[in-house]
Amino acid sequence: MDEIVTIKVEQEKYNEIKSYYSSFIVKENDNYIDYVAVKDEITITGYLSNKKKKSIVFQGDNASKEASIWN
Repeated sequence: MDEIVTIKVEQEKYNEIKSYYSSFIVKENDNYIDYVAVKDEITITGYLSNKKKKSIVFQGDNASKEASIWN
């Protein structure tokens, strides 16, 4: 069953997460999406935002486990 988990992080942590998944990036630079990465059948999407906290969405069977490494 697909899980969807959203985390909100400060810019510095956002950059760290994006760097971590950089070799898994399959798409970037959409109107609202900074990047999409796929790792172990989990899709990780980083969203563009001018807000202080940035959103990253993890989607897949073990999304909560993958997202938990960043909390």
